Amino acid sequence: MKQSRKHGFALVLVLFSLAILTLLFSAASTRTLASLQFNAAEVVAADRLATQIEVLDALTLQGRPEGDRLTWAGRTVRLQSTGGLVDLNTAAPELLDRLLTGYGLSATERASALEAYRTWRRKSYRLQRVSDFARIAGLDPARLPRLKALATVHSARATLSGEQAPTRLLEHLTGSRDSRDIMIGLLPPNLLGPATSANFAVFDGADRIGVVSFAPVENQHKILTVN
Repeated sequence: MKQSRKHGFALVLVLFSLAILTLLFSAASTRTLASLQFNAAEVVAADRLATQIEVLDALTLQGRPEGDRLTWAGRTVRLQSTGGLVDLNTAAPELLDRLLTGYGLSATERASALEAYRTWRRKSYRLQRVSDFARIAGLDPARLPRLKALATVHSARATLSGEQAPTRLLEHLTGSRDSRDIMIGLLPPNLLGPATSANFAVFDGADRIGVVSFAPVENQHKILTVN
């Protein structure tokens, strides 16, 4: 009887040990799989970044193309003058308010977002990326892709060029779907400025991949930022 109990106890220990080993192996396998997935994501991100830098480098080497498109290595990117976007560092308060109004924010929400941003700016900080504004002003992250298409931190202007503004921005600021000329006319004259040809946001499809600066002197063009 005692011998049978010993065998039974030993069997329980063996089964318990096997269960523990199975759990440990399962946890290790999960961690390994997660690590492999993370590493794969890193490789994809690094490859994407390298491609973006190559495209931006090509722009700085050849200079500003005729028109607003560049085809390089089978990829076509679009250039958007930052003069036609809302500069989140320097835009007039009314222009920033209109930008937030276009998102459907209430007056209270706009006031709260702008106050948070102004409090941050009083510390002599400057935005380095458009995403910084969304974070500081407490905007919903879901709004960021649209904000990147409408705003910049590289024009250093209080106004924007209606001529160079994308139609989507004019619609956003005016709440209208009329012709470009009519929408530009709906904006207060004090918010409009002349066209510029210095800094350009570069888009690959809907994704902004960076900003380049075209200098008046050849071979002095440079990349301002890579997204």
